[in-house]
Amino acid sequence: MRGGYPIDDAATALLRLFVIHQGVTTGVGNADGTSMPDATLIGQTLPSTMSILIILNPGGLSAEIREVYSFQTITGVFGLRNPHSGPQIAAGTPYALLASIGRSLSQTPIPVAAVYAHPDSVAELTVFQYNPSPPADKFLGIWLDMVNHIQDTTIRVKWIPDGATLRTFHTKVWTPSDDPVVYIPEFTIGMATGSLAVTVTVQSAVLEGAARNLPYRYIVRGA
Repeated sequence: MRGGYPIDDAATALLRLFVIHQGVTTGVGNADGTSMPDATLIGQTLPSTMSILIILNPGGLSAEIREVYSFQTITGVFGLRNPHSGPQIAAGTPYALLASIGRSLSQTPIPVAAVYAHPDSVAELTVFQYNPSPPADKFLGIWLDMVNHIQDTTIRVKWIPDGATLRTFHTKVWTPSDDPVVYIPEFTIGMATGSLAVTVTVQSAVLEGAARNLPYRYIVRGA
Protein backbone atom coordinates (compact mmCIF):
# COMPACT_ATOMS: atom_id res chain seq x y z
CA MET A 1 0.00 0.00 0.00
CA ARG A 2 1.07 3.59 -0.68
CA GLY A 3 -1.25 5.21 1.86
CA GLY A 4 -3.94 4.61 4.45
CA TYR A 5 -3.86 1.81 6.96
CA PRO A 6 -3.89 -1.97 6.41
CA ILE A 7 -6.94 -3.81 7.66
CA ASP A 8 -6.20 -7.37 8.73
CA ASP A 9 -8.61 -10.30 9.17
CA ALA A 10 -8.74 -9.85 12.94
CA ALA A 11 -10.21 -6.39 12.54
CA THR A 12 -12.81 -7.37 9.95
CA ALA A 13 -15.44 -8.66 12.39
CA LEU A 14 -15.17 -5.54 14.54
CA LEU A 15 -15.40 -3.20 11.58
CA ARG A 16 -18.55 -4.90 10.30
CA LEU A 17 -20.35 -3.77 13.45
CA PHE A 18 -19.97 -0.16 12.28
CA VAL A 19 -20.83 -0.60 8.58
CA ILE A 20 -23.78 1.61 7.61
CA HIS A 21 -23.54 1.20 3.83
CA GLN A 22 -21.70 -0.84 1.23
CA GLY A 23 -21.49 0.06 -2.42
CA VAL A 24 -19.46 0.23 -5.62
CA THR A 25 -18.31 3.43 -7.34
CA THR A 26 -20.16 4.19 -10.57
CA GLY A 27 -17.54 6.50 -12.06
CA VAL A 28 -14.01 7.79 -11.60
CA GLY A 29 -13.15 10.28 -8.88
CA ASN A 30 -11.06 13.43 -9.09
CA ALA A 31 -7.53 13.03 -10.42
CA ASP A 32 -6.13 13.93 -6.99
CA GLY A 33 -8.12 11.22 -5.21
CA THR A 34 -10.33 13.60 -3.21
CA SER A 35 -13.72 12.48 -4.51
CA MET A 36 -15.65 9.31 -5.24
CA PRO A 37 -18.99 9.02 -7.13
CA ASP A 38 -21.82 6.57 -6.54
CA ALA A 39 -24.81 7.53 -8.70
CA THR A 40 -27.01 4.92 -7.00
CA LEU A 41 -27.07 7.21 -3.93
CA ILE A 42 -28.41 10.29 -5.75
CA GLY A 43 -31.29 11.72 -3.75
CA GLN A 44 -30.37 9.76 -0.63
CA THR A 45 -29.69 11.31 2.78
CA LEU A 46 -26.85 9.52 4.54
CA PRO A 47 -26.59 9.36 8.34
CA SER A 48 -24.97 12.43 9.87
CA THR A 49 -22.72 10.09 11.88
CA MET A 50 -20.97 9.06 8.66
CA SER A 51 -17.34 10.14 8.68
CA ILE A 52 -15.14 7.13 7.92
CA LEU A 53 -14.77 5.47 4.54
CA ILE A 54 -13.03 2.20 3.74
CA ILE A 55 -11.92 2.01 0.12
CA LEU A 56 -11.43 -1.62 -0.81
CA ASN A 57 -8.82 -2.24 -3.47
CA PRO A 58 -10.30 -4.30 -6.32
CA GLY A 59 -8.62 -7.67 -6.71
CA GLY A 60 -6.78 -7.47 -3.40
CA LEU A 61 -7.35 -8.09 0.29
CA SER A 62 -5.94 -4.79 1.56
CA ALA A 63 -7.94 -1.63 2.09
CA GLU A 64 -7.49 2.04 2.76
CA ILE A 65 -9.23 4.22 5.32
CA ARG A 66 -10.26 7.65 4.20
CA GLU A 67 -12.30 10.37 5.93
CA VAL A 68 -15.51 11.54 4.26
CA TYR A 69 -16.27 15.22 4.83
CA SER A 70 -19.09 15.75 2.33
CA PHE A 71 -21.76 13.99 0.32
CA GLN A 72 -23.71 15.59 -2.52
CA THR A 73 -27.26 14.27 -2.57
CA ILE A 74 -27.87 15.71 -6.05
CA THR A 75 -24.81 14.09 -7.64
CA GLY A 76 -23.97 11.13 -5.39
CA VAL A 77 -20.36 12.32 -5.00
CA PHE A 78 -18.37 11.90 -1.77
CA GLY A 79 -15.68 14.41 -0.82
CA LEU A 80 -12.59 12.90 0.85
CA ARG A 81 -10.46 14.92 3.24
CA ASN A 82 -7.27 12.86 2.78
CA PRO A 83 -6.59 11.64 -0.77
CA HIS A 84 -6.77 8.03 -1.92
CA SER A 85 -3.24 6.75 -2.61
CA GLY A 86 -4.16 5.58 -6.12
CA PRO A 87 -4.47 8.54 -6.51
CA GLN A 88 -7.63 8.49 -8.63
CA ILE A 89 -10.41 6.14 -7.47
CA ALA A 90 -11.54 4.00 -10.38
CA ALA A 91 -15.08 3.13 -11.39
CA GLY A 92 -16.16 -0.23 -9.98
CA THR A 93 -14.25 0.20 -6.70
CA PRO A 94 -16.10 -1.46 -3.81
CA TYR A 95 -16.31 0.55 -0.58
CA ALA A 96 -17.95 0.56 2.81
CA LEU A 97 -19.06 3.47 4.99
CA LEU A 98 -18.57 3.21 8.73
CA ALA A 99 -20.36 5.09 11.47
CA SER A 100 -18.09 7.59 13.15
CA ILE A 101 -16.26 6.34 16.23
CA GLY A 102 -15.73 9.10 18.77
CA ARG A 103 -16.97 12.03 16.71
CA SER A 104 -19.70 13.04 14.31
CA LEU A 105 -20.16 15.33 11.34
CA SER A 106 -23.21 16.63 13.15
CA GLN A 107 -22.92 18.94 16.11
CA THR A 108 -25.48 21.03 17.97
CA PRO A 109 -28.06 22.39 15.48
CA ILE A 110 -28.03 26.17 15.10
CA PRO A 111 -31.52 27.62 14.46
CA VAL A 112 -31.95 30.96 12.70
CA ALA A 113 -35.31 32.77 12.61
CA ALA A 114 -36.14 36.09 10.96
CA VAL A 115 -38.79 37.92 8.94
CA TYR A 116 -38.27 38.96 5.33
CA ALA A 117 -40.18 42.07 4.27
CA HIS A 118 -41.32 41.10 0.77
CA PRO A 119 -42.11 44.21 -1.32
CA ASP A 120 -45.08 44.39 -3.69
CA SER A 121 -43.17 43.13 -6.71
CA VAL A 122 -43.19 40.33 -9.30
CA ALA A 123 -39.39 40.22 -9.45
CA GLU A 124 -37.45 37.23 -8.09
CA LEU A 125 -36.16 38.43 -4.72
CA THR A 126 -33.80 36.94 -2.14
CA VAL A 127 -35.29 35.90 1.20
CA PHE A 128 -31.92 34.97 2.70
CA GLN A 129 -28.47 33.69 1.81
CA TYR A 130 -26.33 31.34 3.86
CA ASN A 131 -22.56 30.99 3.39
CA PRO A 132 -21.05 27.77 4.78
CA SER A 133 -17.58 27.79 6.28
CA PRO A 134 -15.09 25.22 4.82
CA PRO A 135 -14.06 22.55 5.41
CA ALA A 136 -17.19 21.39 7.26
CA ASP A 137 -20.39 20.32 5.59
CA LYS A 138 -23.49 22.22 6.58
CA PHE A 139 -26.98 20.82 6.74
CA LEU A 140 -30.11 22.98 6.41
CA GLY A 141 -33.76 22.50 7.15
CA ILE A 142 -35.78 25.48 5.86
CA TRP A 143 -39.28 26.64 6.81
CA LEU A 144 -41.09 29.52 5.08
CA ASP A 145 -44.39 30.83 6.50
CA MET A 146 -46.48 32.08 3.56
CA VAL A 147 -49.52 32.93 5.72
CA ASN A 148 -49.48 36.61 4.69
CA HIS A 149 -49.25 35.97 0.94
CA ILE A 150 -52.37 35.94 -1.23
CA GLN A 151 -50.89 35.22 -4.68
CA ASP A 152 -49.19 32.21 -6.25
CA THR A 153 -45.48 32.34 -5.40
CA THR A 154 -42.52 30.42 -6.80
CA ILE A 155 -39.92 29.45 -4.19
CA ARG A 156 -36.43 28.55 -5.36
CA VAL A 157 -33.41 27.19 -3.49
CA LYS A 158 -30.07 27.80 -5.17
CA TRP A 159 -26.38 27.16 -4.58
CA ILE A 160 -23.04 27.73 -6.32
CA PRO A 161 -21.52 24.29 -7.04
CA ASP A 162 -18.65 25.56 -9.19
CA GLY A 163 -17.72 28.64 -7.18
CA ALA A 164 -19.12 30.97 -9.85
CA THR A 165 -22.66 30.21 -11.05
CA LEU A 166 -25.81 30.31 -8.93
CA ARG A 167 -27.95 27.30 -9.88
CA THR A 168 -31.46 26.26 -8.83
CA PHE A 169 -31.77 22.77 -7.36
CA HIS A 170 -35.21 22.99 -5.71
CA THR A 171 -38.37 24.73 -6.93
CA LYS A 172 -41.86 24.86 -5.45
CA VAL A 173 -44.88 26.77 -6.67
CA TRP A 174 -46.93 27.73 -3.62
CA THR A 175 -50.61 28.66 -3.97
CA PRO A 176 -52.91 30.27 -1.36
CA SER A 177 -54.86 27.01 -1.11
CA ASP A 178 -51.73 25.17 0.10
CA ASP A 179 -50.65 24.83 3.71
CA PRO A 180 -49.03 28.17 4.59
CA VAL A 181 -45.88 26.54 5.96
CA VAL A 182 -43.44 25.43 3.26
CA TYR A 183 -40.83 22.94 4.44
CA ILE A 184 -37.67 22.25 2.46
CA PRO A 185 -36.07 19.04 3.78
CA GLU A 186 -32.51 18.73 5.00
CA PHE A 187 -29.87 18.60 2.32
CA THR A 188 -26.09 18.54 2.14
CA ILE A 189 -23.77 21.27 0.95
CA GLY A 190 -20.40 19.86 -0.06
CA MET A 191 -17.25 21.88 0.35
CA ALA A 192 -15.14 22.80 -2.65
CA THR A 193 -13.21 25.80 -3.89
CA GLY A 194 -15.14 29.01 -4.24
CA SER A 195 -18.39 30.14 -2.67
CA LEU A 196 -21.14 27.61 -2.12
CA ALA A 197 -23.68 30.11 -0.78
CA VAL A 198 -27.21 28.78 -0.46
CA THR A 199 -29.80 31.32 -1.57
CA VAL A 200 -33.59 31.15 -1.12
CA THR A 201 -35.74 33.34 -3.38
CA VAL A 202 -39.45 34.04 -3.86
CA GLN A 203 -41.27 35.40 -6.89
CA SER A 204 -44.96 36.36 -6.91
CA ALA A 205 -46.93 35.51 -10.06
CA VAL A 206 -48.83 38.84 -9.85
CA LEU A 207 -48.63 41.84 -7.55
CA GLU A 208 -49.72 41.16 -3.97
CA GLY A 209 -51.25 44.62 -3.64
CA ALA A 210 -49.08 45.41 -0.63
CA ALA A 211 -45.80 44.44 1.00
CA ARG A 212 -45.97 41.11 2.86
CA ASN A 213 -43.95 39.90 5.82
CA LEU A 214 -42.55 36.41 5.26
CA PRO A 215 -41.33 34.72 8.47
CA TYR A 216 -38.69 32.06 7.88
CA ARG A 217 -36.50 29.72 9.85
CA TYR A 218 -33.58 27.44 9.02
CA ILE A 219 -31.36 25.08 10.97
CA VAL A 220 -27.65 24.63 10.34
CA ARG A 221 -25.71 21.58 11.37
CA GLY A 222 -22.09 20.83 10.65
CA ALA A 223 -18.71 19.73 11.91
